Amino acid sequence: MGTPISYRNLIRTWKALVAKAGVPYIPLHGLRHTYTSLAFRAGLNPKQVADRLRHKDPTLAVRTYQHLEEEDRKRAALELEALLQRPREK
Repeated sequence: MGTPISYRNLIRTWKALVAKAGVPYIPLHGLRHTYTSLAFRAGLNPKQVADRLRHKDPTLAVRTYQHLEEEDRKRAALELEALLQRPREK
């Protein structure tokens, strides 16, 4: 059946997996931030993301865990530009 993994062993295993994958290291808690940003980018709404994070308040997920990437900023700028260039109705 086994025993619970110690925190030290968990971190050691995580670091080994990150090195093997050849990706930049982020702390385990950083995965919550990464997941949240990717989930919002994929179109999940704040309530769905909060549920996955086991938060009662969706604003906590938005305020604390969501981070914008350069791609998000560019997409927002393009959407605003498209709105400003729409033909005006008479």
